[in-house]
Amino acid sequence: MVLHSFEATVQRLISEAPQGRILLAVSGGIDSMTMANLFLRSRWRGQLGVAHVNFCLRGAEADGDEALVRQWAEQADLPFFSIRFDTLAYAKQRAISTQMAARELRYRWFADLMDQEGYRWLAIAHNQDDGVETLFLNLLRGTGYRGLGGIRSQNGVIIRPLLGFSRQALLSYAQQVQLSYREDRTNSESHYARNRLRNVVFPELEKINPSFKQTVSRNIRYFTQAQEILDQQLGQLRASVLEEGSDCITIWTGRLFASDHQEFWTYGLLADYGFNAAQVQDLLANRTKLGRVFQSDRYELVTAEGLWRIYPRTSARQEGVEIYLQTPTEFEFMGRRYRFQLYDVAPANLREGAPGRLYFDAGKSGLPLRCRSWRAADRFCPYGMRGASKKLSDFFVDQKIDRHQKQLQPVITAMHQSEDCLGEEVVVLLPGLRLDERFRITESTRLFGEISCL
Repeated sequence: MVLHSFEATVQRLISEAPQGRILLAVSGGIDSMTMANLFLRSRWRGQLGVAHVNFCLRGAEADGDEALVRQWAEQADLPFFSIRFDTLAYAKQRAISTQMAARELRYRWFADLMDQEGYRWLAIAHNQDDGVETLFLNLLRGTGYRGLGGIRSQNGVIIRPLLGFSRQALLSYAQQVQLSYREDRTNSESHYARNRLRNVVFPELEKINPSFKQTVSRNIRYFTQAQEILDQQLGQLRASVLEEGSDCITIWTGRLFASDHQEFWTYGLLADYGFNAAQVQDLLANRTKLGRVFQSDRYELVTAEGLWRIYPRTSARQEGVEIYLQTPTEFEFMGRRYRFQLYDVAPANLREGAPGRLYFDAGKSGLPLRCRSWRAADRFCPYGMRGASKKLSDFFVDQKIDRHQKQLQPVITAMHQSEDCLGEEVVVLLPGLRLDERFRITESTRLFGEISCL
């Protein structure tokens, strides 16, 4: 009965590539040894390989686990692969928990091994109890509705064919077939959150409902279906309010705020970028305040009028970047590309100039030009303001340019040689934005310059 149910589950999970080779992640514990035994008795026996990771955390006990799995694979005549990691050193180096370090190490190795040896699927021995524990952990961590689905039975190439079996059912099967397995003594300790749920919390809940794990497991299936429905609706909302640009992601808040259940949908949109529920509440409570900055591990959100912009945090300003322009060339500044051109006669498309292609009097500016980041003291005379001087910082505010856009914005300057500012560095133009009035093209222009955005 167990084998029949197991085979039906595997068949459903690997229907996309039923003839693909399957790598079994086997730790030596009851769950993974039972999974390995079931696979060995199944129709996929000829497609299997066994992988074991020794994290070197439990000394001789870990070595014993490795020896058991190796011996079992040899007796079953299956390919066996193993590796050892200094998990504590890796965790210290990355400043992460031991559990997170172990997870990163094993899944990275599994992926590399599958590529090298030609395995299509990776089988993991999570069972029904693991799924219930994960649901409770997700609730405690505040992962939102996506955490209610617990552990997925399939995630890409990873399959979990035991999620429909309780830990007790697997124990009964192991005893029936007299299967050898190893007990991890740390499972009985309650230092980790998962063990505390398993050893302390769940026994109390079973006093209220002896079959509460089965009840929760059934609800997880419903939650998973509800999640799929909500994700479809979120995808429709995302398409209408979110725009992905080359430098940032823009969320049009007017459209977002016009929808019902704003807090739920906002969290659904921003959770993908690492923002938490408290930040979402703060954003919505202060939606009229502009220029506020919120940071996640990898992204930074800046509020503006009618929109939010989300930037990768790696796009921070690089102080001291300077480029000198003497002859026509293409150049890159802060990840964006530009072209510098010079003409002895007025170019044919001179009148077609737009912010993305600015023409200037290179005879007035002189050469070389300097491309650098803006500075707090910078001023210029924006074209169209009849020569009035304005601080760049104020101009940026007028143009609704946030701090990340300012960091990426190049400033083209020259050592001006006019009588009123002899030898002074002055702003010639802001590529993609505005020309300085003093360097506009006139009838007396003899050397035409062009800065265009690529």
